[in-house]
Amino acid sequence: MKRYSNSHRFKGQSLVEFVLCAPLLIVMLFALLDGSAYYRSAMCVRTAATEAATFYTKRPDASDADVKAHVLACVKGTEGIEFSFSTEDAGTAESNYTMRVKQSSGWKTADVKTVTKSKAFTCKKTIKTFLPSLFGEGNTATATATVVGSSSEEGVLR
Repeated sequence: MKRYSNSHRFKGQSLVEFVLCAPLLIVMLFALLDGSAYYRSAMCVRTAATEAATFYTKRPDASDADVKAHVLACVKGTEGIEFSFSTEDAGTAESNYTMRVKQSSGWKTADVKTVTKSKAFTCKKTIKTFLPSLFGEGNTATATATVVGSSSEEGVLR
């Protein structure tokens, strides 16, 4: 009969491996969660800015409060988004541009000679992290969509 076996050498090895690897795996898990939360929030912010510009293009007479209410009603995940609206004059000689319009008969090119104003919709959201000591207090996702109006269009931007 054998008095000593070799199996006693491996007792506790899995516990030591777990203690060494678990913190690394937990940090990787939280990094993945923080990254996906930031990506989702960034996409919500981008969608909110785009939706604000689209709504304003369809209804140039809408007030800033109407645009904000429309975005909050239509876009999911907009809790905590800060909205800012700015109107700027853009009527310089360098601001001429060419616009291509698709019609049923094919592509047509229209030169827009005078750009009078542009309205920018900026959306910003701060995302809090799960582990502030490792990843910082929070990251900010910002998106801006700009609507450019010209004197040749029917509605002039305010």
